[in-house]
Amino acid sequence: MTLSRSAIFYALLFALVACGGEPTSPAAPLPQIGGSASTAVGGLTLLRRTPMGSFNELPTTGPLILVGGMGALLWVRVTGTTGATLSGQLVTWSSSDTGIVRVAEGGSCGPMAVPGCDRAHIYALGDGTATITASVGNKSASVVVASFMDPSATDDIGVEFSLLELPAGESWNYVPQIRVSALGMTGFDVIALEFTIPGVDTISVCNAVRHVAAGQAADMFREVYGDFELLVNNPKRAEPGLASATVFVSENGGEIRKVTVKGPVVPGEYPSTYTGGTVENPWTVFC
Repeated sequence: MTLSRSAIFYALLFALVACGGEPTSPAAPLPQIGGSASTAVGGLTLLRRTPMGSFNELPTTGPLILVGGMGALLWVRVTGTTGATLSGQLVTWSSSDTGIVRVAEGGSCGPMAVPGCDRAHIYALGDGTATITASVGNKSASVVVASFMDPSATDDIGVEFSLLELPAGESWNYVPQIRVSALGMTGFDVIALEFTIPGVDTISVCNAVRHVAAGQAADMFREVYGDFELLVNNPKRAEPGLASATVFVSENGGEIRKVTVKGPVVPGEYPSTYTGGTVENPWTVFC
């Protein structure tokens, strides 16, 4: 799944910060933070970035889940034996099974995740699990990634979906309105979403921590004080026809399910309190 396309501009507060340039070989080591260049590496920690720019450590137990061929951006923090953060280390990224999950072209440090890059993009290619590892010398950190290319459909999820269309000068803003209901005897966690703007693009958002209790419903994206949790801007207007949305959930026992629905593109108006921005939400990154 492509993270973004040249025709799309994501007007979001939680956009990822990309590295400049496209290095094709390791850069010269940078000055160390908290120690000299001879400071020994004590350990590595894998991270995901939050909407507000801070970082959360990846769990050492339980897999990172990718669904529907989505991807993820991983970061690594290298620390010395004293615990101080080190920079300029030659980080090598690898996958235990590149047929299931691979460290792919398109990473934010250039066209490929070259040694020395402190972040890397991973993509799901098949069903199964793979271990992604970042290494510096004899030190490393790993995370297990579980890939579900085409999860089974379920009737225990109710989804109401429409796509709000708002004029924005010479371009158009699109706001997904997705309400998910737990129709079965148990609740679940919504772990990823995907929706289409007809004739324009498909948008994937993942790494959510939004729980829906049994018999309850929850809005995935909301309007908060007149601003939106998710707003997609594009110079091209949606073509006539229905939009679609797919919701991926993790049920009890870790089983992954999905439901796909269609919905109308609805002309709308901005709230009177709209400020032109977006607000923080539980979705960590675009997939």
